Amino acid sequence: MTRTDIDHYDGLAFWGPYDEAMIDSLVRSIHVPEDARALDIGCGDGAVLLRLALEHDALVLGVDRSEAALVLARHAFAQEGLEDRAAWFAQDAGGFQLAPDALEIGVWLGGPFVGDSHASTLQAFGTWIKPGGWMLLGQGYWITPPPAAYLEATSMPADTLDDEATMLAAVTDAGFEVTSRLESSRAVWDHFEGTIHANHEAYAAAHPDDADVQAMLASKQTWHDAQQRWGRDVMGFALYTARML
Repeated sequence: MTRTDIDHYDGLAFWGPYDEAMIDSLVRSIHVPEDARALDIGCGDGAVLLRLALEHDALVLGVDRSEAALVLARHAFAQEGLEDRAAWFAQDAGGFQLAPDALEIGVWLGGPFVGDSHASTLQAFGTWIKPGGWMLLGQGYWITPPPAAYLEATSMPADTLDDEATMLAAVTDAGFEVTSRLESSRAVWDHFEGTIHANHEAYAAAHPDDADVQAMLASKQTWHDAQQRWGRDVMGFALYTARML
């Protein structure tokens, strides 16, 4: 049996280090016309797009390479009678393309890149979103330079993230003005990471004779331990609204 994103994120309302209050605040802080078009790159189960459809009657596009995740997204929209408000694309985000000025809302909450970098993704959204449109952005950043032991334990290059000022400069360079910021609390981080780790342990317990699964758990345990020892002090995450100028 192949492990899916559904198993990975089981028990989480959102597939990132943010909670319902943060997402609702973000969604309600923007003002868009009726039938605004919204795109989420790395949409997962469509939870954020569903909020946009319910709050703003948006027409939504969701891109995710996980077929299992998109099954959940379709089901969630069907339950609300919103099937005709959504289109789903099961593909890698890297080569995704849209016409210029095709959107009023872009959503990128720490998902995969369009192109090959953080900057190229922001530039793509800067092309797709009309002037006056909105970006709902979620990004990790280094609070302080990460120690070498942490990078070694997680196999993360130091340039995986930027400090927050550098990251936000790339948002500005893509043509956006940041208008609000909500920082993920340590409690939100711990709930997110703890739930994922518990899911890893449960999956491994259900497959005790699978050497690959046990190796996966050992690797995830190393990551989890490093996050608890160092990551909680050096890595931050925040949600932002940004308006296209």
